[in-house]
Amino acid sequence: AIISPPEILVNKTQAMTVRNAMAAAALAVMRDGTDALQSHPDPTTGQPFTYRQTPDGFELESSFQFQDKSLKSSFK
Repeated sequence: AIISPPEILVNKTQAMTVRNAMAAAALAVMRDGTDALQSHPDPTTGQPFTYRQTPDGFELESSFQFQDKSLKSSFK
């Protein structure tokens, strides 16, 4: 097995942390509306995730870059 360099592991761990925080923020938005984003910030910036309404729900985005893309998740 190939062992990833430490910075790749740190990056993957950080991405997982951001995704978990994003999921918690999404649940709070579903329950309490977009004001809840203030209470569930992006762990990498301390700022709220970017919220975008979509035709069937919404999307949250972090400025954290993973594999040269910002992390986004869609929720319905």
